[in-house]
Amino acid sequence: MNKINSEELKILAEALKVNLRKMRLSSNRICDQKCIALADVFRWTRVEKISLNYNYIQNEGCMALVGALEINQSIKEIDVSSNPLSAEGKKLLKEKENERSNLKIKTEKFNY
Repeated sequence: MNKINSEELKILAEALKVNLRKMRLSSNRICDQKCIALADVFRWTRVEKISLNYNYIQNEGCMALVGALEINQSIKEIDVSSNPLSAEGKKLLKEKENERSNLKIKTEKFNY
């Protein structure tokens, strides 16, 4: 577990403005507030694969990720499994996945 803090998250966000294709932020204690900040950056990056599993992302974080997915078509895969996602959050993510044939969203450990 990395326990990434807010300042480190800002530095990471700046780094994402370049051609980063994959990002693994599993087990970093990312809560809704940090997920919202990341989702804002995801809107404008070229990242294709994002792993956010084993964090603390809940409903607000899911809504922020859905917003980023609406804008950024380059995201092809996102893993938010093993987070305390609400049924509503999972539903929103699943709906977004169904809208885009090139998008895979993992919300459960074994749903690929």
